[in-house]
Amino acid sequence: MLPIWVALLALSLFGPLYALIMGGLLKRGAPSRPTKAGTHRVICVVPCLNEGAVVAQTVNRLLTLDSKIDVVVVDDASDDDTPDILRQLRDPRVHILRRQFPNARVGKGAALNQALIQISASVRQQGIDPSEVVIAVFDADGNVDTNVLDKVRPWFNDPGVGAVQIGVRISNRDRSLVARFQDIEFAAYTEIFQHARNFITSTGLGGNGQFVRLSALEQLGVNPWSDCLTEDLDLGIRLRIDGWRSVFEGSVSVHQQGLHQVGRLIRQRTRWFQGHLQSWGLLGPLWRSRLPLRAKFDISSYLILPAVMLVVSVGVLASFVALARNLIVAPGPTLHLIMTGPFVPWWYLLGFIATPLIAGAYWRAEPGIGFVRGLALAHAYNLYTWIWVPAGWKAVYRQLLGFGGWAKTDRVVEEGTVLPMLPLFSYDSVELLDNHPVFAMLGIASDIDYETLMIELDRRKVDDKPFHPDDQEKMRRMFNQVGARQRLTAVAGSV
Repeated sequence: MLPIWVALLALSLFGPLYALIMGGLLKRGAPSRPTKAGTHRVICVVPCLNEGAVVAQTVNRLLTLDSKIDVVVVDDASDDDTPDILRQLRDPRVHILRRQFPNARVGKGAALNQALIQISASVRQQGIDPSEVVIAVFDADGNVDTNVLDKVRPWFNDPGVGAVQIGVRISNRDRSLVARFQDIEFAAYTEIFQHARNFITSTGLGGNGQFVRLSALEQLGVNPWSDCLTEDLDLGIRLRIDGWRSVFEGSVSVHQQGLHQVGRLIRQRTRWFQGHLQSWGLLGPLWRSRLPLRAKFDISSYLILPAVMLVVSVGVLASFVALARNLIVAPGPTLHLIMTGPFVPWWYLLGFIATPLIAGAYWRAEPGIGFVRGLALAHAYNLYTWIWVPAGWKAVYRQLLGFGGWAKTDRVVEEGTVLPMLPLFSYDSVELLDNHPVFAMLGIASDIDYETLMIELDRRKVDDKPFHPDDQEKMRRMFNQVGARQRLTAVAGSV
């Protein structure tokens, strides 16, 4: 029986010691951000499903990052007011892709893949080098720091960098203790693990705030995002196996909403846990790759760590049962054993060994939290992490029964299907539109501004018969030019 308890003790120390080792490697030997400013084109992709309450704010925030930026919003068959909200976004840099059933709602990866197909086609049609284009993925509730492009673009000057992940913070962390714990979770993870992984070359990607080189995505095939429940984790590992390096840029963050209800939080963590289990299939290709041994060990440890916690939870439960029995049978000796230790009780050392590391990491991320409150929150956070136990066992149950959360097979573009060409980078070529034939066709003054023009188009789509396809294509090109002229006029004062 003793060897079993020794094994469980060793496993229980695996997570804390792993964190302490990674914290010790913090930033040591990690590459510095290149000093030369980056000039890569950035296309933001925002997948959304029933996000009418937040998507407009997110898109408008992204548009402020740069005058030369495009935002592709993938509406995955929303049935709330999301389509109406998106129709009111009249900036020519905003492009809406509306997914329809049966292809819709089969996973975030499928939505991202459809956007990528159309983005790649538009980029190649314009003769742009895909290695000079960066795809940025944001959740519909994301609020990104305004200087993010200044921090991220320089990394892509290194041709070996395929992706950059920025920090993630919880925007409503002051609203509830549960949201605060999620903020500590993200902050501690990035401060302890992601910085160290810049040194190890095993940096992971998140589903929010990831920037990926278009050529790196295309190198993974038509559908680089898989149907894994954690498609971001899966993508990051496969990019690394394929020879691309990812880096973490911790000076900027995207701020997302945290959950306040424990039930919803467990459901979210169940999905994340099951995604880890689904990613175990990458362990074979990982160890057959030519990656450095330290990267292989770190990625493998990260994938296996949730399962270790489940095994430890069995031992902890058995220990509590034995402790309760001993308190009844022999209360005096049992209490003496509980309080025995060189300086502090042994159970405190075992359960809270990583608390100072977590507290220090959160102080760096949230300097105004204060010493006493920060230390108290770090202790409480250790207890909060046990929320992964019910989520983990639920994930194992779902995985064993084959419940994936959505269709196992991603949809593909059928032969002969014609997708609309996204009018990306319309600001590259501006033509004077005076006396443009399309204006005459529509009976509209040639000096009309873009917003009025779009309102007029919407009205005519409702009131008049559909336009001929050839006329629609002419108008699409003309709208690009009008939008470009209006935008550049606002920036430079004249065209």
